[in-house]
Amino acid sequence: TTEAVSTLIQWIVRLAPDLSLYNLTPQVVYDRPISAEFIMQTTGLGLTYIMIALAISAFLFGRRDFV
Repeated sequence: TTEAVSTLIQWIVRLAPDLSLYNLTPQVVYDRPISAEFIMQTTGLGLTYIMIALAISAFLFGRRDFV
């Protein structure tokens, strides 16, 4: 069972977004500039994860009747 849990955790880590990309603490603390390329990449990645989450939600709840 330990191997199954380990495999499950590995899949979750692979599928979950890496939110450390949005941590700007080193840039702010060390007064480093934040490039436009960084902003575009993180925005694109965030929008991609949002679209995937919305598509999964629409698929799961599409046929539900909440009335």
